[in-house]
Amino acid sequence: MRYIGLSEASAAELEQVRETAPIVSVRNRYDITDRQSESVLDRAERLGIAWLP
Repeated sequence: MRYIGLSEASAAELEQVRETAPIVSVRNRYDITDRQSESVLDRAERLGIAWLP
């Protein structure tokens, strides 16, 4: 495996997986009517991880 990305992950799951392997992207549902992944977006941005809505 060369790159690892996560889908529909929580902020806690992102941190847990990062302890094992480098993560390059997160893909969660995020739009004007669904902002439940806001904390994951903030964490991914802070860590320099690509965000795919």
